[in-house]
Amino acid sequence: MKIILDPAHGINTSGKRSPDGRLREYEWSREIVNRLSDKLNELGIDNALTVSTEYEPGLRYRVIKTNQLASLVNNDALLISIHCNAAGADGKWHNARGFSIWTSRGQTKSDNYAEIIFNEFEKTFPEIPVRSDTTDGDHDYESNFAVLMCTCPAVLIETLFQDNKEDVELLLSEDFKTGFVECLANSVQLIVNS
Repeated sequence: MKIILDPAHGINTSGKRSPDGRLREYEWSREIVNRLSDKLNELGIDNALTVSTEYEPGLRYRVIKTNQLASLVNNDALLISIHCNAAGADGKWHNARGFSIWTSRGQTKSDNYAEIIFNEFEKTFPEIPVRSDTTDGDHDYESNFAVLMCTCPAVLIETLFQDNKEDVELLLSEDFKTGFVECLANSVQLIVNS
């Protein structure tokens, strides 16, 4: 199984940062994706990145690249797109907090993989709030975001909120970054072995 890692946005995407400018989503997500790729390499898990520069290539490119990578393994792949959430686009601090995960609409294999990641996050970070939509029996939110519309299963993680002071402190802390990468690596191992 190939794990396809997708960092958020790019240096040329406006906004997408904490109000104080200390956290920039494109930079943070690339750090996490690169650390996770290194960890998966150590574990012998096949993985690739959709984007290897700091620039935004566009959503269409991301989907095409994902489909190309997935086709190399007959779509036995999982796209993991890693983002930071935001409660507003006004450059101000907000109160919304927590972790959430998204899949495309309907019940698919992506939902099963999202559930594994959600449960692993809760286990790893019991003190951090989680956000979920359990109306269909699992914890993922569902929307047909462009990056989720690829040929293989896909999840989009909204890690924490980049416009919440408490979440930003966590996102920038080495303890959280290390723990989050371990959480995702453990999730991938469970998925690969499922």
